Amino acid sequence: MGTKHCLQMTLAIGFHLVKKNANGVMKNEKIQLRHPAGKKAVRMDIEKYDVLKKAIINCLKKKDASTHTELLHCINENFLQNAIMFDGSVEWYMESVKLDLETNKTIERIKHKSSLKFRIAKILPESTD
Repeated sequence: MGTKHCLQMTLAIGFHLVKKNANGVMKNEKIQLRHPAGKKAVRMDIEKYDVLKKAIINCLKKKDASTHTELLHCINENFLQNAIMFDGSVEWYMESVKLDLETNKTIERIKHKSSLKFRIAKILPESTD
């Protein structure tokens, strides 16, 4: 018997994909994250990844660039305003997703004076060489 997929509704998050194993037990889909330095990265529930990815991008769109602390504060406020219940350490998961988004070139880190900031990646024009 193959793996069955079904959609399950979750409060304040929407729909996510779950798998049923041979015993009919539902398991969340996982995603393998990547690290910009090529280090070993974690696997995470795709639902948590999607929620944090959306929150990080929304927060970085509000400001030109944010420090780690500013980004964490914005995400926590976003979760409170949207009644998002998050199971686990928001800061730990945010860091993992942030590193994956850097690897995918969705966001970039920049040095700003003596601090490190993050922003939506700037798309460079193609060269005409």
